[in-house]
Amino acid sequence: MLLLDDREVMLSRLTDQHLRTIAVLESDRENNFRKYRIQHPFLGSLHYYDWFRRLAAHDTRHANQLREIVKMYKIS
Repeated sequence: MLLLDDREVMLSRLTDQHLRTIAVLESDRENNFRKYRIQHPFLGSLHYYDWFRRLAAHDTRHANQLREIVKMYKIS
């Protein structure tokens, strides 16, 4: 389990995952991802681009939550 002291490791892993996700998106120059759909438990059938948008929004939400925690506890 990663601890707060491992933030460089966590940031590195997150950055690596983001770069891999971007590479996947950039590889789809012909918009083929719109052809594939996956069922979301609450939102129904979503194509891959919808999933990528949701993933980005999810990450942004957590980043904002972390900023609030840092501000609240004045963590540096």
